[in-house]
Amino acid sequence: MSQYTADDYQRALHDLLPTGLAWPRDAGGVQAAVIRALAGYQRSDSDAIGLLVGAFPETATIMLTEWEKTVGLPDDCSIGEVDSIAKRQAAVVAKLISTGGQSTDYFIRIANTLGYDITITQYRQARAGMSVCGDAINGRL
Repeated sequence: MSQYTADDYQRALHDLLPTGLAWPRDAGGVQAAVIRALAGYQRSDSDAIGLLVGAFPETATIMLTEWEKTVGLPDDCSIGEVDSIAKRQAAVVAKLISTGGQSTDYFIRIANTLGYDITITQYRQARAGMSVCGDAINGRL
């Protein structure tokens, strides 16, 4: 995952050493072996990049479970969203960006964030004085 290889680290460390008779540059020497060992820090570099990528909910894989626990997932609204990493990531992001609301636009935006195109139909409320017993409610009898 790192953009630098262990050889890149080895070359950089070698180039940082002072020059002179006390600093031999032969490939088989003790100094070269120490530099080769220190070049193993490339693994730490790669792990650090993986941790950074995993720290953001949209790209999280390693830390996805922690993100889900933080935002309270899975919940009743996201039961069907747990079959793939991408859907789980989208559910976490949707939970983080949702600010709450009860308008139709709010719920349409949340659905769009999760990749769904929805429409919401609003029906007239049944009210005393306007509705009587036996009237159709919401288009049904």
